[in-house]
Amino acid sequence: MKISILGGGGTRTPLLVRGLLSLEEELGIKEISLMDVNEERLPLIKKVLDDIYKEETRGAILTYTQDIKVCMEEASFVVCTIRVGGG
Repeated sequence: MKISILGGGGTRTPLLVRGLLSLEEELGIKEISLMDVNEERLPLIKKVLDDIYKEETRGAILTYTQDIKVCMEEASFVVCTIRVGGG
């Protein structure tokens, strides 16, 4: 299963991803794809998620993109965390 997170550069994303990775085997998660239009925020969140990923994953992959089509391709579930106004 692939889970797509739109607005993946948000400050709450690490908490969400940690929770998903803790249920990775139960839910059958193979990929978590994060998408954000803000080219500065996504790399910052990736740095935080790198440590979480090492601790929590059993084999699922994290992918990062600014392309919504790439993020949503073959997604089983889409989580929208977009905040109006970019805040």
